[in-house]
Amino acid sequence: ALERGCTVTCFEPHPDNLPTLRANVERHGGKVVPAAVGLDGMPRTFYATPRTASASLYHKADGRRVKVRGATLDFALGEVTPRPNQPVVVKIDAEGAEIEILSLGNAPLFRESIHAVLMEGHNYAGHVYRDYLERCGFEVELRGGGVPQPDYDESFGGGMLYARRE
Repeated sequence: ALERGCTVTCFEPHPDNLPTLRANVERHGGKVVPAAVGLDGMPRTFYATPRTASASLYHKADGRRVKVRGATLDFALGEVTPRPNQPVVVKIDAEGAEIEILSLGNAPLFRESIHAVLMEGHNYAGHVYRDYLERCGFEVELRGGGVPQPDYDESFGGGMLYARRE
């Protein structure tokens, strides 16, 4: 994305991931913000695990508890400075906090500021997220998780959501 002239801003709360992410993103001119995007900007308890895929604001897996900076979606979008006429694409992999990011209070941001959403869902209620984004004017496709990507199945606990609007 950076090589194509896009603006890339990453939000990452996991302290173990920050050095590598910063090295990769900042080397190409992107920006990393050490924060967890959710409902509010208050400090949050983040459950950091050695296996980063199970680290989360919600999943109290074995690991250490770390206080991390919270950030609202409004704040996050304010950190992004797209070039004129550049669409804003949001990639969400929030390990269970998707419901906070896709909250009703954020609907105006999705309607007015965001052009596309790519979301990996956990505890995935894809049809709920689809309905929400469709009400915000997006065309939405749901897929299951895994490779190759199967069709969406409501009973599956994870999957992908692809949404875009004109």
